[in-house]
Amino acid sequence: MKAKGWGRIINIASRARPSSPARSRSLTSRPSTGVLGMTKVAAIELANSGVTVNAICPGWVLTPLVQKQLEDRAKRTRHHGGEGNPRFS
Repeated sequence: MKAKGWGRIINIASRARPSSPARSRSLTSRPSTGVLGMTKVAAIELANSGVTVNAICPGWVLTPLVQKQLEDRAKRTRHHGGEGNPRFS
């Protein structure tokens, strides 16, 4: 790509969410941080070569598991003072 003066590199990564279980955050954050760091470095190194480097960090998808997590969080929020409570916003 560099020799041709044109190209696109697209990496797929994720961002650990505070709502994800603590045990899974450590498993997903390190590889994703590495992918994002590599993407930034490659983008800087290839900036003047016509090759662009980007990362896509998809959001969540409403699955039965996510729905249960949302419902559980809503119950905790109501229990601890409602939506206005900044601790749960």
